[in-house]
Amino acid sequence: MQSALVSRTFTPSTAVMLALVLTLAACSSKQPNKVLNSGSGGITIEYDTRYPTMAGVDADEHCAKFGKVAKRVETKSADTMERVSHRHAAVAVFACENPGGAG
Repeated sequence: MQSALVSRTFTPSTAVMLALVLTLAACSSKQPNKVLNSGSGGITIEYDTRYPTMAGVDADEHCAKFGKVAKRVETKSADTMERVSHRHAAVAVFACENPGGAG
């Protein structure tokens, strides 16, 4: 009797729909970085502290546009007024420097 109940309520299409919802939820759990300021001299990024390397990746990509490399010069807590409760935000400031080291 129990298997008949399960087969009526949990159909293959329900399983597909559940898998889709879970996949989308997993993808949306990673918050994108937010660029607060950018230019040829550097970039300031608000990022999720659960993914600390992502700010560096974004900074590297930004500085590469100018033929430079990113160097983190400051990290600080983000203003919590805008962020949602599950997001652990911080702000990273990167300088774009010439590959030899001078800005």
